[in-house]
Amino acid sequence: MKRIIISKITHHHLWQGLLRGVLLAGIVLVNLNLVFAETLVWEDVLAEAEKKNPRIISADQSLKSAGLSYRNAFTNFLPQLSASAGWRKSSSITSFESFAEGGREDEEFNYGISGRLSVFSGFKNSSKLKQERAELKREEAEFKRTFSDTIYDLKVAFAQVLKAQKTISLSEEILKRRKENTQIVKLRYEAGREDKGAYLRSEADLYQTEYEFSKAERNLKTQQVKLLKEMGRDEFKVITVSGTFKVVPPERILSFQELLVENPDYLVARYGVDSAKYNLRYARGAFYPQISFSGSTSRSGPEWPLERARWNFGLSLSYPFFSGGKEIYDLKIARTDKVKSEEDFREIKQQILLGLEQSYNGLIDAVENVKVKEKYFVASEERAKISRVKYINGLISYQDWDTIENEFINSKKSLLEAEFNAFVAGAEWKRVLGKGE
Repeated sequence: MKRIIISKITHHHLWQGLLRGVLLAGIVLVNLNLVFAETLVWEDVLAEAEKKNPRIISADQSLKSAGLSYRNAFTNFLPQLSASAGWRKSSSITSFESFAEGGREDEEFNYGISGRLSVFSGFKNSSKLKQERAELKREEAEFKRTFSDTIYDLKVAFAQVLKAQKTISLSEEILKRRKENTQIVKLRYEAGREDKGAYLRSEADLYQTEYEFSKAERNLKTQQVKLLKEMGRDEFKVITVSGTFKVVPPERILSFQELLVENPDYLVARYGVDSAKYNLRYARGAFYPQISFSGSTSRSGPEWPLERARWNFGLSLSYPFFSGGKEIYDLKIARTDKVKSEEDFREIKQQILLGLEQSYNGLIDAVENVKVKEKYFVASEERAKISRVKYINGLISYQDWDTIENEFINSKKSLLEAEFNAFVAGAEWKRVLGKGE
């Protein structure tokens, strides 16, 4: 019976050795990858994303398009000019004799220039210009919002890689500690001072730590890919990041109203109201008469230099008094859009104020939580030192020692999580404010 038990234990330890050998190889491989990987700091990541991130590039192109549309609206105030030139050859038959002779041929050349200038368009031109200016301002705010959101995603991705790296380092520390603890329990078990359940539990904790380490390895690669995607890179490359989770607490804010008017979402909605207002004025322009000035000059003749000259100048007034009711419906649609934009603006202001309040309080909570976790970590570290010595000397039970050890290990994990959450809360606060960096 004793031989069978020894055989089982030997077989069990063989598998343990194999599994830990694979894990050790994984640790070495991870460390080698990190040593030879490209190391990036936040400034590097930000600079590359500003040049390569698709969302930033797309938003920039939209902004340029809005700027061109605004400039295009100025052309309605300029004269519309056109030039023409031509040549014509014809023949005519006036009698039987001329038919017999082949008819008479005429040849003529001409050239000229004409122009038209809108004098009064029912305020359509001025309304269109103001609307395009409002659209340009709105697009500038949209760009600011897109940029801010993208930088937030980039910061979170950067923080995730940093957290994954720290998690691997932490897992290595915990793994080393679990191995030492397992060895301590094993020695006490073999000496007959500890039960088998405690020994098996210590081994289970070791396996759990090994699993968490391998999981952290896989997570690191996932977060690296995500960061490269946010940077705008098309190909995967092993990278590491260098930085800290340090967060500066925000200054005390007595009122969020001043921050409200600088928020990109607020500006988008406000300029949306302006655009709808000028669009309504544009629609009303259809009910006014249209006045324009036109003129032309030309020369023609059978040979050069052309001798016949013509010119004309005039002022015209037109009033489309019926076109099937299209103008009436356009006006009603424009009025409806204006009312809708005003109500959207009112709702967005409420949402922004709520978002500012929540984000600000969330940041303060996260920063204060880090301080709390630091206190717990210091306390649990000291308790773990004392309890290990007591357990070795048989002064406390395995159950009590295991509880304190788990508390210490979990406190290290909780502190890392709290630091990460505070960093993300700081990034969210800047995002809500509409700041890039």
